[in-house]
Amino acid sequence: MRRKKTFQIPMVQTVAGLALLGIAAQGITQSAALAKPVASLQKAGDNLITNKDQAIKIGLGSLVAQFVATEVLRKRTVGSIGPIKLKVA
Repeated sequence: MRRKKTFQIPMVQTVAGLALLGIAAQGITQSAALAKPVASLQKAGDNLITNKDQAIKIGLGSLVAQFVATEVLRKRTVGSIGPIKLKVA
């Protein structure tokens, strides 16, 4: 019998990472990132430093969400779509 293949996506970490990416990428276009990658990375770092309060809130919020889901709700799998399993941790 063939074993089912599943993909696990850490939902809380993925959402937090995308939110941080949104903060870091403010004002950086794709063409600028391809033309001047080092300058774009420096701009992304400056964006994170400038908006550090938002970045800290996202980080703490993701820690709280992960704690609540795993310790309080005792639920690691949030949902599934076919072979894709959405996990908290």
